[in-house]
Amino acid sequence: MKSIAYDRCNIYPLKGVPMELHHGVPFGGCTEGCVDPEGGEWIGWRVSEDRGRDLMGRVTLGVDPGQSGGLAVVGVDQVIIDARRMPLLSVGGKKAVDAHELSRWLGLHAVDQAVLEAVHAMPRQGVSSSFQFGRMFGAVEAVVGSLGVPVHYVSPSRWKGALRLSSDKRASLDAFRLRFGADAAARYTPKLADEGVAEAALLAAYQQERGGA
Repeated sequence: MKSIAYDRCNIYPLKGVPMELHHGVPFGGCTEGCVDPEGGEWIGWRVSEDRGRDLMGRVTLGVDPGQSGGLAVVGVDQVIIDARRMPLLSVGGKKAVDAHELSRWLGLHAVDQAVLEAVHAMPRQGVSSSFQFGRMFGAVEAVVGSLGVPVHYVSPSRWKGALRLSSDKRASLDAFRLRFGADAAARYTPKLADEGVAEAALLAAYQQERGGA
């Protein structure tokens, strides 16, 4: 039996071996004894350059910015690689984006593009609230921009309209469950407060479907 190195951006499971992709680390399936079509046996995954090129440009980070927002990395075939609520900390008694934690988490993932929801302050929002919102959005924008990948901006009306969603939080959670499955919903969006995570993932899926343009 022989082993093989694998790369997190250009791997695929051998035929008949259902696995999920998590930064190149297989989990939830067989890790040895997979038959190589060219003879012999492999441990884990087999590298494919063609499949690798197919993956490039498709691993997408979706970001729903703001205090109740979320982050989601969506991989090939729209599988959730990882997702979480926006990391926050308290500064002067007010919530702020934890830029250090955000940077650390994003550093765990290899993404090919990012998409941010292009939100803005509400017309009747106070000066303090508007400043706080802008501060949080700017922090997220700066950290995501440091990834060195293309960053896209899509308005809520545009992507939600395409997916036939409204401002209803439960509708977004239901759409997440339908698209990504019950297991992903149980793991990443078990509560109503996880609506931002659901929308980040749906936004990433929308960006993938429009070809990353």
